[in-house]
Amino acid sequence: MEKEIKNSKGEIERLEASLITEKQENVPGVIHWVSEKHSIRAEVRHYNKLFLEEDPKVLGEKWKECINKNSLVVLDKALIWNTLKDVKELDRFQFERKGYFSVDYDTDIAKNRYVFNLIVTLSENKDKKKGKEIKKRKLKLHNSNY
Repeated sequence: MEKEIKNSKGEIERLEASLITEKQENVPGVIHWVSEKHSIRAEVRHYNKLFLEEDPKVLGEKWKECINKNSLVVLDKALIWNTLKDVKELDRFQFERKGYFSVDYDTDIAKNRYVFNLIVTLSENKDKKKGKEIKKRKLKLHNSNY
């Protein structure tokens, strides 16, 4: 992405970017997007570790201080492809570059309410495959299109 174009309210209206062909190497990042015209709104729930400390018992009475305030992040204005409009409870999907999600019981297709829960992150899979211990890291999430 090269430039964000915002309206008078400070909301992003347009992004200006360059197309990178598959032949180019060392691509700094990839943007996946969903067309608003071909999408449906969904609530996406990201679950993370409940405790920031590996073993909260070591903190004794101060164990509450290591509760992760971002153990649940709800993205209530996510956009997903409208091809998922006929999902069923507990169906599973991989959302690109995010992880694996399951359809929540709170989903109500008749009311156009779609809820997806994160069940496995892609970064956890990658870390486990490499045999690395998953380190504590800050959770950086934003309400974006899925």
